[in-house]
Amino acid sequence: MKRLMILIGIALVLAGCTNQGSSETGHAQEENDSQKASSSSLVVKPAKLSKREKTLVNQIGVDYQTFFTVDGKVPEGEALISSIEVYENGKMINEITTQSTAEENSKYKNALHSFQVRMGEEMNDLTIGGPDGYVAGQAEQPKDLKAFLFEHPEERVTLNKGETIYWAYVIGSSQSQLSTRGTENLKTLPPSIKNEDYAIIFKMELNEEK
Repeated sequence: MKRLMILIGIALVLAGCTNQGSSETGHAQEENDSQKASSSSLVVKPAKLSKREKTLVNQIGVDYQTFFTVDGKVPEGEALISSIEVYENGKMINEITTQSTAEENSKYKNALHSFQVRMGEEMNDLTIGGPDGYVAGQAEQPKDLKAFLFEHPEERVTLNKGETIYWAYVIGSSQSQLSTRGTENLKTLPPSIKNEDYAIIFKMELNEEK
C-alpha cells in the first residue's frame, strides 16, 4: 500500500507540472483541438511530456503507463468514463472505474489523464488519474505468467458520445513469447484479448454521467 501511495503522489505532481508547464506553441495546438471537438465529442491524444516530467515518470517505478490529454466540450450531464478491466482466461476478475467532468465552462483544455500499472509478485496495483484526482485498486496476478506485452497508441483520436476507446492493454501469457495484436482501430478491441491467459485493458467512453 505504501508504494501505491508513492506512485499516486508522484503522478499528481506530474499532472500539476503538465498543467503549469504548457508552452505557447502547445496553446495553439490546444485551441485547434478544442475547435475540432464538436458538442458531445472529445479529442484524445498521447501527452507530450517535458524532460522534467519524463524524469518524474522514470522515478515512479511503474511497469506500464500511458499519459494522454483530452480537449473538447462536455455538455452538462455527460462525463468521460475511464476504466481498467482485468481478465483471466476470458473471465473478468476485477474492474475499477472513474468518471471525469470537464472544468472551465464544461470544456477540457489539454487535461492530463493517465492509466498506470505496477506489477507485483502476487498483486498488481492499478491507477487511473485525471483532473478530478485518481482512483486506485489491485488485481491478483496468476503465478504461471512468463511473458508480457504492452500496446498503446501514438495517435490522436476523436471520441464521440456513446463510443468506447480501447486506449491500451497489457497481455500476460504462460508461454515464453507473445506477438503484437495491433491497434489499428482503437474503437474495437481485438476479440482475442479478453481470452488471453491474463489481460489488463485500459478504456474510456463519453456517455451520460452516472
